[in-house]
Amino acid sequence: MPLIPVPVSRKEKDPAAGAAAGVPALHVALQKVLPRFLRALADALLPVRCAACRAFLRSNRDETGYPGSAGNGAGAALAGTCFLTSVVCRHCLNGFVPVESPLCTVCGMPFKSREGDDHVCGECLKGPRHFRRARAAAVYTPMMMALVHAFKYNGRIHLAHPLGVVLAAAYRRFWPEADIDLILPVPLHRGRFRQRGFNQAFLLVKDWAGTDTPSAGSAPTVAIAREAMTRIRPTTPQTGLGRQDRLQNIKKAFRVEKKQVIEERRVLLVDDVYTTGATVDECAKTLLNGGAARVDVLTLVRAL
Repeated sequence: MPLIPVPVSRKEKDPAAGAAAGVPALHVALQKVLPRFLRALADALLPVRCAACRAFLRSNRDETGYPGSAGNGAGAALAGTCFLTSVVCRHCLNGFVPVESPLCTVCGMPFKSREGDDHVCGECLKGPRHFRRARAAAVYTPMMMALVHAFKYNGRIHLAHPLGVVLAAAYRRFWPEADIDLILPVPLHRGRFRQRGFNQAFLLVKDWAGTDTPSAGSAPTVAIAREAMTRIRPTTPQTGLGRQDRLQNIKKAFRVEKKQVIEERRVLLVDDVYTTGATVDECAKTLLNGGAARVDVLTLVRAL
């Protein structure tokens, strides 16, 4: 009886074909594993320290549960803080306190009592401001102070992007409608700029065009007018000065250089820290005298 030939599979005829069939699965597996392996290797060979407490910081990109990260139920007040996980450890991130109502409708100071509606504070009733309203992303806690000092005084300009994303989220939270015509970072005197090498207020906003992410909200699209106003005389650092000394120190320190840029425009002043508001109020006064239609203020942090 003749033998009936048994069908031979393609794998048996061509072993390379069977190997090729497993390539896509292997490729998918490598796509999942390789990035984690590379991050673990980077953490081991090039450890990063927390910008606040200087503890070693392991990669947090695959972790959840941080304020502002997906799936943790964080509110709009914490939007954008997930970007801080690349520079701040889990423990220090607990020190991020967003500015929330009830607050002063003018200077934006959060009230100690967590009950009641927004209203004008006693300081703003005693001395009206030149700006319409001021808001901040976060309270000036020790953690935020450490970040600001590292960024501003220690030259860690890599912090500008994550802090700028937090600021952009605050912009969208407090100015949900498009009622700002241009953004103006508070200028430094040329001597201070040469000494420091950068204007921290400008660095906070210069990358806003790249913050169009679900956690940060749509990026601001208004123009940044960094040269419309200059600081015409050097001033003593405001840190450590009382309110009256701050007012005197900053008086007539600014000048509008490009009146046509700000004339009849709704200007948003941006700075890193709001303490007494002396600097931004003097800037607002100068801008209004130069023809601006209105001045609002946004800062990264607000001292209480």
